[in-house]
Order: sequence, then structure tokens, then C-alpha cells
Amino acid sequence: MPPWIGRMLSIGGRVTLINSVLSNVPVYYLSFFKIPALVVEEIIRIQRKFLWNHNEEKKGMNWVSWSSMCKHQNEGGLGIKDLAKFNKALLAKWVWRFLNEEKSIWKGVLESRYGVLVERSIQKTRVGRRSMESVWWKDLMKLSDFDEANSLSKFLSFKLVDGKMLPFWYARWLGQRPLSEVFPTLYMAVPSREVCVNSMGCWDEELWNWQVDVNTEVLNVEILNEKRELMEILSEVRPRMGVKDSVVWSLGGIGEYFVKSYYSALVDEDDTTRED
Repeated sequence: MPPWIGRMLSIGGRVTLINSVLSNVPVYYLSFFKIPALVVEEIIRIQRKFLWNHNEEKKGMNWVSWSSMCKHQNEGGLGIKDLAKFNKALLAKWVWRFLNEEKSIWKGVLESRYGVLVERSIQKTRVGRRSMESVWWKDLMKLSDFDEANSLSKFLSFKLVDGKMLPFWYARWLGQRPLSEVFPTLYMAVPSREVCVNSMGCWDEELWNWQVDVNTEVLNVEILNEKRELMEILSEVRPRMGVKDSVVWSLGGIGEYFVKSYYSALVDEDDTTRED
């Protein structure tokens, strides 16, 4: 764009061009690879330079911080995309597809090479030849890590069926919080935390028996009370054989994943953290 046209644009016009051109040009790359921090910084530098009408003859003033520019418009920002968060929301789409597209050929090929995504995310001790894993797969593993406070899993709710896909302690399958948060003392006392629901019991003909083992060395009254409460809750549910667990996206109200909903959650989460 010729400099004289840029000088004639209003702030609103520049923001529109930033979102429609400068933020969208790398979308194909962002939807598949984690963007390097240096690339993000360079793109932001270009965007900031264009927004505040910087040029070789004149260096403008950055009147507002870039993080404020990326806030939603109804929160005082200009709605410019935060590329790092937008990149994360785009990559999360692959995790969602892994959890839901059971018969996809591409999923079968990747799982035959790397293993089941959920199992690999929670059973870190079973990770094999990490040197053979692609950078893309490692990025998905980190994004879907159920043990990470800021991971995608906090916005996923699971419906128990056969229990093979549900991390017992980390997934939200009994209420709005994972069991590791509801029963923190008991969680710290169990010998194995990286297990799925179907590993926490066994079938006796058609009867399912829950088994929650505790390290006897640390056993105390608080742990016993939490275990009793947990067993009372578990007595109301049981897995069913032959049908796979289902996953629901908790944002947006319809249960399906949308990049926009996760991106908005990431922006809101960042604003909350900054205020704290």
C-alpha cells in the first residue's frame, strides 16, 4: 500500500486491514504449526507500525499497549487478534478432531505411529521414542495435557460410557471440577494418578466394582473421609461396555468446538490474570 493511502486511513480502517490482511495471511500456517515467538514478535511489530502510522520519515507514538489493543471491543480494546492465542485456538481444533473423529483414516495412521492422544497425554511414563515424534505431535500433546492448568482440557466435559478415554483424576466427568480438585488429599495419596476410569475397577460378571487404592504409609482420617465420599459418588455411576466415551465442549452452549469460543476464553483468561 502506498504511504499516502495509509496516512489517509482512520484508526478503524487500519484495524480492519490488520485483521483482514496482516492477521489472516499466516492463518494456514497457524492452523497447523505452533508459531515461533520471534515470528509473533515480528508480525506484531509490522502491525503496530501500520496501526500508529510509523514510516521512515516519521516515528509515531504507541499510545496504547498492544495487549490492550487485542482486548474485545466491548472491553475497551480494538479486537485485533492476539496471534499466539489465535494459533493455540486453531491447533486445539486438531485435538477436538482426535477426540471425536473415530473412523478417520488420518487419525488411525497417527495413532498407529504415536499412540492414542488421551492416553499419551495422561500416562507420561508410557511415552516411548520421543525422539521419533514430530514437532506438530509434541505441540498437540502439550496442548491436550490434562495436568496443565491452562490446557484445553479445562473446557472439555466428558460423558462416561466405557471409561477408556476418561482420565479418572483430571477429566471433568463427575460434575464441573476434576476429582483431583474435589478430593485433593486423597489424590495426593493414591499410588497411580495417570489412569483412565476403566482402570479404577473391574467387572464381576455384570457388576462393576470400583477400586480406589491408597498408599498405606500416608493413610489418615482426612484421606479416609475423602475416600468414603468419593465411593458414595461413584456408587451412582458405572461404565458400560461396547460404547465409547463422548466429549462435550463446554463453551458456546451447543457442545461443539469453535475456534472463536476458545480464542475468546484465552483472551478473557489473560485479562483476568493481568488484573489479579
